[in-house]
Amino acid sequence: MRDAFEIFITLPYCITLTLMVRDEDVIGDIKALIARTTRFDIRDMYLTHCSKILDDRYTVGGYMLTRMSTFMRLRGEIISGVETWIVLLLMMTLAVIVKH
Repeated sequence: MRDAFEIFITLPYCITLTLMVRDEDVIGDIKALIARTTRFDIRDMYLTHCSKILDDRYTVGGYMLTRMSTFMRLRGEIISGVETWIVLLLMMTLAVIVKH
């Protein structure tokens, strides 16, 4: 078993969230963590890597992912107007907290 390593989740509005994951972590659990920290509905998001949508049931090791950048996509228009600024401020705060 490898030690934990970083993955970079690129969120809407070009904000990057850094997460520590292990090979045995399930993609669905990673999405749940993102949902808890960002308040995006888990049903409206999916993770992609190399243009492939990652299935919630598989593990990080199952996809043979290493240190990488993964993109989070949202279905439809989730946020607009003033909520955009609130999310931007929240994400900038989370980026600082997660990196420390």
